[in-house]
Amino acid sequence: MASFLLRAAFLFLVGYVAHVMAWSYVRDLTVSLYEHLQRQSLGYYGDQQTGELLTRLIKDTSDMEPFMAHDVPDIIMNVSMLVGSSAILFGLDPALAALTLLPMPILVLFIVRFGDRMHAAFAAAREQ
Repeated sequence: MASFLLRAAFLFLVGYVAHVMAWSYVRDLTVSLYEHLQRQSLGYYGDQQTGELLTRLIKDTSDMEPFMAHDVPDIIMNVSMLVGSSAILFGLDPALAALTLLPMPILVLFIVRFGDRMHAAFAAAREQ
């Protein structure tokens, strides 16, 4: 019971810190981009709608928060687990570890190709 409560407390703390850091990053990024827009020449704004620029700036930077709060910690944790598990496997049985990690290049290739297709689909959806 105590370990469950301790685990719950640490999960809450990790989530809280991740969100605070993510919103801090989003705030800094928004301010930096807004300052960049302020430095643009008047000719730049002749071709652009100011309201659309600001709306896109706010939306795009706000969309970064879930990525920074959830995906980045998950990526770090998953890579750490893969590296740690691989080190333990190679320590116990190098031949079995090599066989276990043999499909990794195929998985990476699949992920890269799928990511490229998803990126193209999201870009097309954003343009609509």
